[in-house]
Amino acid sequence: MYDIKRTISKMKKIAKVSSNAELARGLDVSYNTFNTWLKRSKLPQEVLISFCKRFDCSLDYLILDKNINTKQNNTNEKTPQDSIYTYRYYGKLFGIENSSFIDLTINKLLIHSDANYLLNINDIYFVAFVSFDIFNNIAKVKYNNKEKDLSISEFKEINRGLITEYIIEFDK
Repeated sequence: MYDIKRTISKMKKIAKVSSNAELARGLDVSYNTFNTWLKRSKLPQEVLISFCKRFDCSLDYLILDKNINTKQNNTNEKTPQDSIYTYRYYGKLFGIENSSFIDLTINKLLIHSDANYLLNINDIYFVAFVSFDIFNNIAKVKYNNKEKDLSISEFKEINRGLITEYIIEFDK
């Protein structure tokens, strides 16, 4: 049996809420129903599955403490290391100009973390800060002092991955 408190804690972290009441609202259940689940130390299977689909997270991570917290399309063939690559990005990044190139380390599997992402629209790559409002199915993309709201599905189409590290080499 899984540890419901640990699972609830992970759910709150993934959903970016701080209280059980907020999580209950996000799950579309009353706070009393949520508390009943806590007292019984059981979350309904359909709630867990629905949460994982909504937040694109793994049920294994949520209840079994597996390390990978995102889905992988073909888990038999891919490993988390396969999802990481380096992309050479030319241009301005994070307000720094006069750079000849920037090596970005990208993780293609991680999403739903407020951070910088490499995006691609019509074969034009750019870096943007993205914050998520998962309960409203919105990704807020900030680029060049502009902000645009996209649905999560629109964001997934243009998302190339989370920037986990970058190295800037300046012109000499």
